[in-house]
Amino acid sequence: MEVKSKTCKTCSRFDNYYTKGNAKFERTNFGFCSLQQKTVECTCCGAWKKRIYFSERRKTAAVRSLREILTHLSALRQIFEENTEEEKLIRKIISRGEKTPHETDEQ
Repeated sequence: MEVKSKTCKTCSRFDNYYTKGNAKFERTNFGFCSLQQKTVECTCCGAWKKRIYFSERRKTAAVRSLREILTHLSALRQIFEENTEEEKLIRKIISRGEKTPHETDEQ
């Protein structure tokens, strides 16, 4: 979703003020600017910052969690591959009739 105009109404630092109308609340041209820490009229000040909506935050959090899961899965895969290589080596040693490293440690 791309922002069409960089106005205060779409800035993350601006909270619009509303007045009560007959059937709904009407948006005013005034609001609180967290950058200037005061009530301002809706004009472009040059310090516009994209407003991040809740769905975008959720998507970002989901991607971060999936990356963490992928890291853990990669670590598990590496452990299983190392274990498989050890088992292949032990089978190869046993098929030759030699003692395994575990058996030589016990004696």
